[in-house]
Amino acid sequence: MATSELITLGKAYLQIRNYDKAMEYLSQAVMQGKNGAAQGLYQVGQYFLKEKEYKKAEKAFQILADRGHSESCLALGQMCQKGLGRKKDMEAAFGYFGEAFRNGSAMGAYQAGLLMMSDALQYEEVRDIALTWFQEAIHGGIYQAYMQIGYLYSEHTTFQYNGTTRNDAIALSWFLRGALHGDGSCMEQAALYFLQGYGTQRDVKRAVTLFEQAAAKGEPFSCMQLAKMYEKGNGVHIHKEKAIQWYLKAQECGAANGRYEAGRLTCDLAQQRLLMDDKKEEAISLFQKAAEYGYFIAYLELADMAMREGNIPTYKEYLKKGAQAGDSSCRSALIDWHKGKIKPLMDELQPLAEKVDKDPSHRNKKLWKQYVNLLQQMEMTLLDGVADTDDENMWRLLTIWYLQHGADFGKKGKDFLQAADHLMQINESEELLVLLWFYYSGNSANWAGALHGENPRKAAYYARKLAKRGAHGFCHILAAYYREGYGVKQNLKKADQLERKEKL
Repeated sequence: MATSELITLGKAYLQIRNYDKAMEYLSQAVMQGKNGAAQGLYQVGQYFLKEKEYKKAEKAFQILADRGHSESCLALGQMCQKGLGRKKDMEAAFGYFGEAFRNGSAMGAYQAGLLMMSDALQYEEVRDIALTWFQEAIHGGIYQAYMQIGYLYSEHTTFQYNGTTRNDAIALSWFLRGALHGDGSCMEQAALYFLQGYGTQRDVKRAVTLFEQAAAKGEPFSCMQLAKMYEKGNGVHIHKEKAIQWYLKAQECGAANGRYEAGRLTCDLAQQRLLMDDKKEEAISLFQKAAEYGYFIAYLELADMAMREGNIPTYKEYLKKGAQAGDSSCRSALIDWHKGKIKPLMDELQPLAEKVDKDPSHRNKKLWKQYVNLLQQMEMTLLDGVADTDDENMWRLLTIWYLQHGADFGKKGKDFLQAADHLMQINESEELLVLLWFYYSGNSANWAGALHGENPRKAAYYARKLAKRGAHGFCHILAAYYREGYGVKQNLKKADQLERKEKL
């Protein structure tokens, strides 16, 4: 097949994402000496690398590397360095990076220098060689190499080696050269040196200028550093509004917590405004901004303001927003508020229930109506609580409420079972299993006002689950079921085994 046909077929398969076929034809074209196929084969190699099909990726890159393709040499070097599809092999990686440089890639020189960093920090002769590689990278326009040279001389490097002489002044000079060439990381490092007085006299003004230049290059650390300086007044006048803007800029540049920090500081400003008689509306606006930035505890501040004004709907709304956003303080406050609504109803119900128990035929119609109304109020309060909080304990109370009192105020078994099912999704507790067993066993029929739906098979099912968990008394109950054939096939031997287990 003619080379031009191989290229045409290879590119066609590449276009329809049949990468195996694309590699088959493009590889043949490259091996026949056609440069027009190289970029397509490199694209195929990158696809296989991304998909972690390392053997195929290595094959594609090696074909290209053997013919002087520098980008493929770099890719193979990184695969050797990271151990992708093979054992890590730093010597082979260094060879590929060197080959990439000889084929015209300055990045090859930079990567070769990086591989030598740990030894270069220990041995002067290795440092000299690494310097040569980094300088070659600089000649090729890889200006982050200035940063690495600066590290080699820094007295404050994160590399914990002490084998070579260090000089912060020399390190700073290299960082400044990189900064002059527009490298953001060099600007940032030089700014830190001026801020701390490393290798030079402390110069906050120059540090701020360099941090701002680095921030303009998209360096998130510089944005965060400027924000902290303006927040704390570290060498500059405190300016919290500026600090907030720098935190937000940091987020734009990739800092994970930039907006959160902006929200925290905005919340601080709101609290200050709250202390001023005529700044209430501004405080509310700032709290709302803080929450928008992701500082969700600001919703609790807004809720507290609403509570102080007696605005309960707004109080609840802010707590719900905070809880839905994931703030545990708002959720706890919302749960506590609902608990506060439940307690007085419980206190009122207890003496009333005692009076109702003494009048089983409900001759006192007024008393009975009062009792039913109170049961319904409790249901509505609990339903409101579970809707707002989805709290396990709220669902627990509602489930128990339906089981114990549901029949008295018109509830059906399905109401109890729906509540129990939701609670089961949160936590299949032993208590819940007991409630379900109680409902299906028919025992609840002995309680006035309780719901019941006797189902021997389901009663036996829950008794079995409880016995397996070691719940007290349930081996004995299950033994009785096997002895009587209640919900299970009669099995006296199994019944005796369970009785013995209960006694252990």
